[in-house]
Amino acid sequence: MTTRFAFAIALALAAGLALPAAPAVDAAAGKEAVEKLWESGEEALEAGDVDAALRSFEKALEIDRNQPRTWNYLGGIRFLRGNYFKALLDFKQAFALDPWDARVCNNIGTAYEHLGRFQEAGEFYLRAVEIDGSYAVPYRNLGILYARHLQKPDLAQKYWGLFLSIAPAGMEADAVREELKKLGNVSR
Repeated sequence: MTTRFAFAIALALAAGLALPAAPAVDAAAGKEAVEKLWESGEEALEAGDVDAALRSFEKALEIDRNQPRTWNYLGGIRFLRGNYFKALLDFKQAFALDPWDARVCNNIGTAYEHLGRFQEAGEFYLRAVEIDGSYAVPYRNLGILYARHLQKPDLAQKYWGLFLSIAPAGMEADAVREELKKLGNVSR
């Protein structure tokens, strides 16, 4: 992909425009190829090879630009690399293709939060919760947002409490309990 083309994509996405549909491919062959690339990308991520994962997901995008899962993977890799703006653009493309994916909404919220755009972060975390109330991660993220950035400890306690009601065990739950203790709530 040329730099000029990548820049044009970034500008289009930043303006809220969806990208044009990819050229038609044999649907069955294209879907199978994309699924294999997702699988190899996931395996590469599990092995810690982020570059190989990125190559797999970029190849999947070349085959079919209309898969929100591919955009979400790309956004996740860019986020891990600290490129929050590019991650946001990828997550927004996934959202344009599937606005009912709670994980995508949560990821948009996380990118906004890391860009210091806390109001937008909260809106997308809340949208994730509305879509899937059993998905614990956005509740945790809302707690962090309200405690660390918006100085609303009562709302932080509320959302961390909801997180613990869904995911009461594990390292993340222990970390949330520690945060609640800092806020003066030791009952959870």
